[in-house]
Amino acid sequence: MDIGKKIYELRKSENLSQEQLAEKEGLNVTRQTISNWELGQTVPDINQVTALAKIFKISLDELVDNDIQNVIVQKIAKTEKITSTTNILLKFLLFTIICFIILIAIAISMYIINSTKLNNKIKLEKQMLYECQIQNRSKKIYCTIDNREYGYEFFYNADYTFKHYNVWFINQNVNGSNFEVINFKNYTDVRILLQNLKQFCENNGGTYKEFD
Repeated sequence: MDIGKKIYELRKSENLSQEQLAEKEGLNVTRQTISNWELGQTVPDINQVTALAKIFKISLDELVDNDIQNVIVQKIAKTEKITSTTNILLKFLLFTIICFIILIAIAISMYIINSTKLNNKIKLEKQMLYECQIQNRSKKIYCTIDNREYGYEFFYNADYTFKHYNVWFINQNVNGSNFEVINFKNYTDVRILLQNLKQFCENNGGTYKEFD
């Protein structure tokens, strides 16, 4: 029951007209105001409610009991609904944050794993390249003897062990001495081979140059 109906019932129980109630001490309102209250078009303020409670000799709680209960129930229901919605949103937000953290952790782990694999691969390739380089060193020589031009590339290991050689170029259009009187295959140390080759060129009035 709303407060307007409560006022109506109390007025009727006291055999008061709207005009008589309006003229009661402490209320000081018009008959139309009483009518508006009872029709639910307006509600009395706190001072008017207090005056009505004194006129009808009841407590404020009795006068507005139903309205207060309804308001409290509605507020409790609304609060519970808001709380429930808030809890759901908080749980969803927490779940989202946890999933996000897990995804970041997975991404970081994958990045570290892939970076480690890539670094190991690069290191391995560098090591293989280095080993290949130190195991396949080479030196080119250019020399002339009796107007003949010779070019050879000698390959050797890191310990200077002679492996093999390739002909770079030979220009023997002019008659002269045979450069290959030195048998390269007889040498095991490329340093001795090149030293003897240089000595041979100089002894025969030729030139000798080395290129890495």
